[in-house]
Amino acid sequence: MEPRDRARSAPTRDGAGTACVPRANGTRRPAPSPYKDIGGMDFKRLGYFLAVAEELNFGRAAARLKIAQPPLSRQIAQLEQDIGADLFDRSRSQIRLTQAGELMLERAREILALAERTEQEVRRVGEGRAGRLRIAFEGTATYGVLPKIIQAFRAAHPDVELALCTMSHAELKRALIQREIDIAVARPKLDDAELKSEIIAQEDLILAVPDRGEDCVFRLRDLRAETFVLYPRQPRPGFCDLVLDVCRQEGFTPGEQVFTQDYQTAITLVSIGTGISLVPASVSESSRAGVLFARYEGFNPGTELSLNYRRDNQMPHLFNFVALSRKIAKGGRAA
Repeated sequence: MEPRDRARSAPTRDGAGTACVPRANGTRRPAPSPYKDIGGMDFKRLGYFLAVAEELNFGRAAARLKIAQPPLSRQIAQLEQDIGADLFDRSRSQIRLTQAGELMLERAREILALAERTEQEVRRVGEGRAGRLRIAFEGTATYGVLPKIIQAFRAAHPDVELALCTMSHAELKRALIQREIDIAVARPKLDDAELKSEIIAQEDLILAVPDRGEDCVFRLRDLRAETFVLYPRQPRPGFCDLVLDVCRQEGFTPGEQVFTQDYQTAITLVSIGTGISLVPASVSESSRAGVLFARYEGFNPGTELSLNYRRDNQMPHLFNFVALSRKIAKGGRAA
């Protein structure tokens, strides 16, 4: 065929947008659909066939389906015609399956069972009882209320997979905006017009100091000469700016400042005597060799733990997680 002929026979579209193929006489016929009609089979017809194949009697199958026998017989005959194969041997008084019918019975059971499972699974996802929820959080959120929320959610929604990971404050905001995660648990809240934030915990700040085996009462302003270990280094403003503001309220700015990117490193530096740090009270739930967690006298605005998610995220299981978080969060400061 010449290139011109190939171009002439290529499918075009009619005014309704339907793909058409030119006929030899110049008229056009609809192009074959890419979605093949599988022999006129649908779930209803498969159900009719399954009943007849299992009962091997049209009368009993019709009673089981609660329809009249003649329409059932017509549906089966039409199915056989559409497929192009006899599914039943009707040459005897007792009908029986042909080889094609036996294969059809096996496949029909598989298809209908798969359809039922699919419907149930899709419904469960739509109701928020199944699916996948991606949650990321800062290291300090691994203490306090978040573990309780996660434990309660898993008990209430065992078929929802929770994909959990830790991120820095800056990574949380980027990942949430770019839809790489569904929920970000951050301190402080993430500030962006695309995001919605809810406070799930408020707690005091406490001191983390090198443990020298002494019980002391600390006044924050008396610690002005100490090296303050601050975190995170980025983004700014962040938690470290909250700590610096606390110091300013007490009348000083730490002369020596060491910055780390996360609280775990800050606690490690405290344990080896590098300096002291202010941390959320819930961090003291996990003891650390060489570190003493203690309350202090002085300005204490506390710190808020926030649950953040995209405003346009309409996943039902996200709403279930948010609702459960509200229920569990007490709203008061952690002691």
